[in-house]
Amino acid sequence: MISKTTIGSRARGFALALAVFFLAESPAFSASPWRLAVTDPCLASMASFLGGVNLSVVPLSGWDDGNFIRYRINVDDMPKRALCLDRSDGKKYGLSLESAGLAVLYSDFPVDRSIEEIFSDPASLPFVGQRVLVAIADLDPDGYSYYQRRLAEFQSRLDSTVSMGRKLLKGARILSLSGSSDLLFVAAGCVVETPTEDMMSQLAGALPAKKESEKKDLVKILTSWKEGYDGVLVDHLSDPTLIEVAREVPGFVWMDPLTVKSDPVGVLNDRYLALWNVLRSKEK
Repeated sequence: MISKTTIGSRARGFALALAVFFLAESPAFSASPWRLAVTDPCLASMASFLGGVNLSVVPLSGWDDGNFIRYRINVDDMPKRALCLDRSDGKKYGLSLESAGLAVLYSDFPVDRSIEEIFSDPASLPFVGQRVLVAIADLDPDGYSYYQRRLAEFQSRLDSTVSMGRKLLKGARILSLSGSSDLLFVAAGCVVETPTEDMMSQLAGALPAKKESEKKDLVKILTSWKEGYDGVLVDHLSDPTLIEVAREVPGFVWMDPLTVKSDPVGVLNDRYLALWNVLRSKEK
């Protein structure tokens, strides 16, 4: 007869062996993450999300207080593998286009739209995500299944975010001074309008507003513009003075740029919530 003590010890031993097996198969149990240099901050955000615990992204550029900057990476610290938007993007950052360690997303990245707009467009993001998946899996074939699961999670969260946006924001009339997130709000059922020619002329006459008196005049212009709209969109691509002033005007929605530390879906969710908070404040 087998004693209860023996059964217990065997069960514990089996459970421990099983736990070790699953940990060994898990990406979190793998050696230190492999490093990947990425040229664009939007692309870095996507690569970082899909790479998860397997990947450590080294951004080659980013945003600092509204300014686009390129980071200086010492030769010794530069990862052996890199990801760029297209061949011209790779050349711009001094990457060797013939290197086996370079993944190129597109032969020629679409030039009819800004990078920020594409990475904020719910209709485009699944296709971009699929390309990023293929690119990083080419550099790390063993991680393909893991990256696939991360992409599935990304798409599921994106669908949920847009669905939430429709419930909260459908029918809202907004004025866009950014251009980068228009399609994000269109996807949520918002009516997105751009400034008229008269508005643009008025804005051109008010900028650059360096003196305090000029900034006050700009505040008056922006305050008058928001009448008739549920919200006004401003982002890091807008004029620096406009950004400074608009962020202090109630009813204006500021949208943070994507960075390597950004959750690419979380940022879109935050933009929806920022507009929703403006709508709620008007109801009080």
